[in-house]
Amino acid sequence: MSVFEDKEIYYCPLCGSKINEDDAYMLSNGAICGVCKQRFADAGGDDPASMSVLEVRNVINAGNIIETGNVIDTEPYDGICPICGKPFEHKAHRIADGYICADCEHMERSMYYIDGDTDELDEVNLDAVREDFVLYKQRICDAVDSAPSHAESVAYVDDSFSDGSKTVVLVCVAKGEFREGDEVILIHDGELASAGIIIAYAAEGYSYEEYRNGVISTTLRAGEYGWLVFKDIEPIYGLTDIIYIL
Repeated sequence: MSVFEDKEIYYCPLCGSKINEDDAYMLSNGAICGVCKQRFADAGGDDPASMSVLEVRNVINAGNIIETGNVIDTEPYDGICPICGKPFEHKAHRIADGYICADCEHMERSMYYIDGDTDELDEVNLDAVREDFVLYKQRICDAVDSAPSHAESVAYVDDSFSDGSKTVVLVCVAKGEFREGDEVILIHDGELASAGIIIAYAAEGYSYEEYRNGVISTTLRAGEYGWLVFKDIEPIYGLTDIIYIL
């Protein structure tokens, strides 16, 4: 049975990118995108058609971790990130069983508000980061598809809550950017509401409460998590909702 028969949209299980039957590379138990097929080839792989997703992933990982004897090199700057496939470019963060690039490190810190003082990120393993990355890419694809095609900026909602008379919405920006003073449109259950952003905070290792007590408003850009603060709207927004700017 084709992996596409029951799915209008299929996501690459290695990187989370959206693929379709025309640009997919079939494996024994699924399909991967062209970029990950190339990562597999660059890591020394041959024909992945008879291999499983896990076997292909293991080949990619083995080909991209630089080792000195049995010890992972402390400066893997000539390799690529085993999560997103980007070159390390002189910036890498070591986690429990390998390295991730600066972009993937930022994603993890933003998603879980991990700062660098008592660094829990050091104990995270590659499989956990990979799961987060795939989910992150899928939500970005879905958010962009759900917004009008001419929207300049799009974010998907993670959560929302009240702060006195204000509503705070935790978002991840899928496209464009959001800043203080922007007029946005929020979608919940097909209903549209408009509101103005009074504060925007990037989630960079701190909780909302810590930001509220002194950090100035900033700009949230594509790929960043953060809080958008609004006046007098209901805190009903959740994972199926999006926010956009026309």
